[in-house]
Parts: sequence; structure tokens; C-alpha cells
Amino acid sequence: MNKGDIVRLIAATGGGWGNPYERPVEAVPKDVRDGHITLEMSEKDYGVIIDPDTLEITGTTGEQG
Repeated sequence: MNKGDIVRLIAATGGGWGNPYERPVEAVPKDVRDGHITLEMSEKDYGVIIDPDTLEITGTTGEQG
């Protein structure tokens, strides 16, 4: 690289910060709506079960804090 060059880095998702099970349950549906995570990730990684039609929270896996 030389002085004045521009570097652009694109990475998949944000990687997050901290334990995903500590994320507020109410915030997870917005992550799904915004395309940051899938419905499957919501349940597997965040412990939040979301209705695929309404995107409303229908439960948790019990591991969610």
C-alpha cells in the first residue's frame, strides 16, 4: 500500500460483543427484521424463538438470561 491508498474491508455481520444470551430478548426480533441474523440464529445463538410470519417473540429456549 502507498500513501493515499484507500482500503475497504467488508466483513460478514458484526461479530457482536459479549454473550449473545445476555442480549435483551426484545432486541432480537429487530435484528431479524434488519437482516443481521436469521430466525434460526435467533433461536440457536440468542435463545429467542420468533414466529416466522409475525416476527413476534413466542418463547425462549430457557438459556436466555
